[in-house]
Amino acid sequence: MQEGSTPETWTKTIRVGEAFGVDDGATRDVWRFLLQIDWTDRVVAHHLPVDHPLPLLVDRINKLRLSVWDALWLRVVDVPTALAGRTYASADPVTVEVASDPHFPENVGRWTIDGGEVRRTRRRPDVRVAVDGLGSAFLGGISFAQLARAGRAEEAARGGIERADVAFRASAAPWCPEIF
Repeated sequence: MQEGSTPETWTKTIRVGEAFGVDDGATRDVWRFLLQIDWTDRVVAHHLPVDHPLPLLVDRINKLRLSVWDALWLRVVDVPTALAGRTYASADPVTVEVASDPHFPENVGRWTIDGGEVRRTRRRPDVRVAVDGLGSAFLGGISFAQLARAGRAEEAARGGIERADVAFRASAAPWCPEIF
């Protein structure tokens, strides 16, 4: 060892830029390979989705030193067009009231989603939320129940939050691997 050097100088680190598999099994295999490379002290990976399987692949999750960073923000500008442009996990009707939008007052109102069609309505809402809360729930990564626990959504009809959560549910958390 050279004078002035420390053992940390000799740490062998694998830096993972991207590691994808064509399916869940392939993703597990890629990460098993990366975590088992000989003569490696650390594996560093950034920009993984919050629902990535890596934490469940290891025996000691605390050794991962996980950090969560915000990387994907959504601001709904045109509520009826945005709601009509996505698919829903349930065909049951759900009514969302956008209670406030400081920039686009035409977004304020009640919107019923029924069979893939969206219309402004006077129907009693299932859930009441400001436009920023709708942006959080829109991609399916944050539930209306989570928003309600944080005081950012309100159940306006019995079972309304559950109906909205079922409709907006996504099979994977939203994620953007690109930094822009």
